[in-house]
Amino acid sequence: MNSCIDFIEERSGEQQAILIYLYELFLQWEGVRPRMAFGIPFFYGKKWICYLNPLKDGGVEVVFTRARELSNANGLLEAKGRKLVMGVTYRSLTEIREESLLETWEEALALDRATPGKGG
Repeated sequence: MNSCIDFIEERSGEQQAILIYLYELFLQWEGVRPRMAFGIPFFYGKKWICYLNPLKDGGVEVVFTRARELSNANGLLEAKGRKLVMGVTYRSLTEIREESLLETWEEALALDRATPGKGG
């Protein structure tokens, strides 16, 4: 059994729907694989690309581990006082602007493929 799937199936309602949507979206790219780390689903290429952080309020934050190296040209990512990572929070499927998310995802994926990065 895939522990990421088990983790998602333990959630309910809109949070589970968001997690399923994001999980399936990110796995469409070749070389991307999910793995549980620190109790939550991470997506790996060469290194950590992002992780899905379920929030107590039922939302899900997509956190990019090398976000400070991304352009964030679309303004999607928020630091929330963190020094390295930045993310975007969704509380419903209708909040997900796929075009903006994929723009950020593809940039993060290209960064992962181009350089070794730190950590992960």
